[in-house]
Amino acid sequence: MYTLQSHENEIQAMKRKLSHGSPLILLFCILLSVTVAAQEEPYKIGKAATRHLHCMGQSWKVSIYQTSGPDVVMLRADDPVLFEVSRALGKRLRWSESERTMYGEAGSKLALGQTALPVHGKDKELELPSQVVNGAVYLPSTALDGLMNCRVSTNSAGAIYVEPVLEQLSFSENSSKSTELLIRTSVPVRKKMFNLSRPARTVIDLVGVAVPDEFESVEHPILGEIRVGQFQAAPSIARIVVPADSGIKVEQKRTMDLFEHQLVIDWPSSIRPIAERESAERVETVQIKPTKMPDRKVPVASIKPAANPPRTAAVVQVEEQSAPQPPVKSGRTLLNSVSWEGKRLKLEFSEPVEYRWSRVGAGTDRFVVDFPNVIFPTKKQSLNSSIPGLQGVRIVQNMPEPQPIVRLVCDLSSSIAVETKPKNEKILYLQFPGGSAAAALPRGMGHTSQKMAQSTGGAGRTVCIDAGHGGSDPGALNRSVGINEKTVTLDISLKLAAYLKAQGWNVIMTRTSDRDVSWAGSSAKQELGARARMANEHGADLFVSIHANASVNSDVQGSSIHWFKSSDYRLAQLMESGVMDATGRKNRGLVKNRFYVLAHTEMPAVLIETAFLTNSTEGRLLADPAYRDKIARGIASGLQVYASRTFPVAAAKNE
Repeated sequence: MYTLQSHENEIQAMKRKLSHGSPLILLFCILLSVTVAAQEEPYKIGKAATRHLHCMGQSWKVSIYQTSGPDVVMLRADDPVLFEVSRALGKRLRWSESERTMYGEAGSKLALGQTALPVHGKDKELELPSQVVNGAVYLPSTALDGLMNCRVSTNSAGAIYVEPVLEQLSFSENSSKSTELLIRTSVPVRKKMFNLSRPARTVIDLVGVAVPDEFESVEHPILGEIRVGQFQAAPSIARIVVPADSGIKVEQKRTMDLFEHQLVIDWPSSIRPIAERESAERVETVQIKPTKMPDRKVPVASIKPAANPPRTAAVVQVEEQSAPQPPVKSGRTLLNSVSWEGKRLKLEFSEPVEYRWSRVGAGTDRFVVDFPNVIFPTKKQSLNSSIPGLQGVRIVQNMPEPQPIVRLVCDLSSSIAVETKPKNEKILYLQFPGGSAAAALPRGMGHTSQKMAQSTGGAGRTVCIDAGHGGSDPGALNRSVGINEKTVTLDISLKLAAYLKAQGWNVIMTRTSDRDVSWAGSSAKQELGARARMANEHGADLFVSIHANASVNSDVQGSSIHWFKSSDYRLAQLMESGVMDATGRKNRGLVKNRFYVLAHTEMPAVLIETAFLTNSTEGRLLADPAYRDKIARGIASGLQVYASRTFPVAAAKNE
């Protein structure tokens, strides 16, 4: 066996032989021995210490063991700080003392003595295994990278940063006039965007985001390479640079997916003919270029136009290499067929699937359904339509491996209603019942399996719904429409409870009728304290208080979500799109307020001011039962988004 010791013995023998030879050769041997020893030196556990750990704007003091490497520390597996960090990221860690194993996201786990772990899609050798130190199990800090899909780093002062990662960059071609750049992160984050000159470029900084090793860059046939780099580390800033010369304009676009940032790249008139030709001649809109080439050979696709092709035609010639086309990843669900069945669209899958739908456009000109982790073997399909208001249907493999997404797009010529109806576990129908979609929610999610639908998101979780005011306290009043706040909030709360129960939530209500929660004539502190205690004593996972706002200025209008505790902010953030899209009013933002029910509840909590009852327009809306129902559905949708990003998904089998 050839060991480090035998290698050192050979070097020492070489030194003796060359002791009277060239000084340069002798110096080379000495440097070689030092280098080899440094490369082979394993990480070792050092002294106990206390460090500051930072994650998503929160900080904790944590007891650690230092190691011989400055970038790795040992963390106690059952330290409560780790589980608070996981909640801050919207992830879940679970420590099993009996198994001496830490369980993380997507089936990841780290057992005692384990030396490797999948990290960002690749197996990684850990600097140190999970091991017992002074009677307790400790794990290397870098193991959290794989357990929570994040990046752990340490700065020069010894502070530890646990940060989300940049997951994906991709293009979505709209037309010859523009294209969309999609930026996806593992956790919702804020971005800064600005322009620089010489050369002209648009810079997007993702604050608090780390770039994984060997992250795949994106190359566009017109723009060229979109550069990605770690501009700053611990705390991190991921920087994305988009070339913007020749009059190219890059603008932000609001997206309904909080984990995704969308940028619209407008082509100037000089480039539009090129963009139109590229759109006609290309099958794939982007080339994904790994920073490190894979070991195996892959087929090379050469895409060439026909001699005189029509604008939509392309000839694809594949030059075969020695290796076959990579097969579909095992375990992937297949979309086997898409066809019309009467006046409804039928999609058949190989397994039950999750889906997410949204309405996209200035009005409601597209109805989009995304199927994550699904492969469409046909790659692309279009169907004509005879349904009034529906121009046609397009299905495409929108994203390839390793995170495939199949996208179905209904092109609408008018604002018509579209419904999804799961059937027989593996079939999804899209129905077009007619009528306007004006009151429809802009987005939602579902599953073809009822069992899986009930095992995801909030199923089994408990939410406490607090209908603001009540009994002796009527709240705000709009005399012109003859309605008060306590009536509005109770109706919304009852409707919300019905929607959440249908989704599998356990629901607690502070009141289900027009009454005080404590007793008539109680002080505000006693009344509000009774509401907070009810949520705390029942062990609710979430608390939602519903109100209608008021102002002495009748022109004031809009909706807002209020939070106080650090754990409240993520709930408010993930609920924002659902609530604001439902109310359809001015977004007054996420407001930090020390409301009693927010400060004295022990779980994430928000207080929603749906609209201003004192505003003439919003007062009439709140008096409309259909509008109150829409608000209830929007709140339910927001809670389901939070639950799907925060709570673990229970397994469910289809029998």
